[in-house]
Amino acid sequence: MLDGSGLEMALLSPAFPAQHRIVADGCLLVDGRPSDQTPIALDPTFPRTGASVLGLLAAEGVRPVAALPLATVRRGREAVATRLERAVARGDRILVADAETAVDLATLAEAGRDRPILFAGSAGLATALARRETCAMTGRPARPHRPLLVVAGSAHPATRAQVSRLGQRDSLVVVAPTDDGRSDDPARRRETVGRLADAARTQVDRERPGGLLLTGGETAIAVLHALGAAGVRLVGQLEPGLAMGVLAGGPFDGLGVMTKAGGFGDPDALVRAWEACA
Repeated sequence: MLDGSGLEMALLSPAFPAQHRIVADGCLLVDGRPSDQTPIALDPTFPRTGASVLGLLAAEGVRPVAALPLATVRRGREAVATRLERAVARGDRILVADAETAVDLATLAEAGRDRPILFAGSAGLATALARRETCAMTGRPARPHRPLLVVAGSAHPATRAQVSRLGQRDSLVVVAPTDDGRSDDPARRRETVGRLADAARTQVDRERPGGLLLTGGETAIAVLHALGAAGVRLVGQLEPGLAMGVLAGGPFDGLGVMTKAGGFGDPDALVRAWEACA
């Protein structure tokens, strides 16, 4: 994106405090532990560089990369802006910022307001940018309604617990792997996700659900492709990490959809999503 846009540098922070993910000393921590010591690391696509954001970028050949420590972030917008200017002057390509709270992310968003930089990160940083631009939604956005089709392709234990807690309910269909979904073989994983997406398309064609709930990034993308959708038009969030929108394009344009990362949420996250459906 930097090459295509011509922007001078990127400010990167994958912190998402609302989902217990922070960046400290350039490393991603989940629930207080380095991410390579959590179930996320069991995914065969997890980077061999471990929890270090700096290490991941270096391994991918992205250079030069510099760190923005939390102490500087906590000194406020001007201190971060000065650090950005120095990084640009040195020719740094990416500045990896520590962040532990929503206030830290807001500081990053404000500091980059007057400089043409690329912001990169999670929904935590995206929320800070939306609030900075005063474009956060007002009012109550439209929500998917029942019957609800849940497609749960993530192998993360959080998703498995959420599906189990959801159980069997009226006007609910759950499409999930018959096993635990784990495989060290990328080809097998793609095949499993492809089968889930095909099953989802069959259900949509036959049952015409009022909404979709997709958990797991690979799964969500595969289902969108299977339904012929170009993407999702976001309309809001049910809670941090659980986005709401409608399908954009294709034969099911306008169908309500909720998406959630496989590792996000407590055991009742899907139950709350179900209850929120009209």
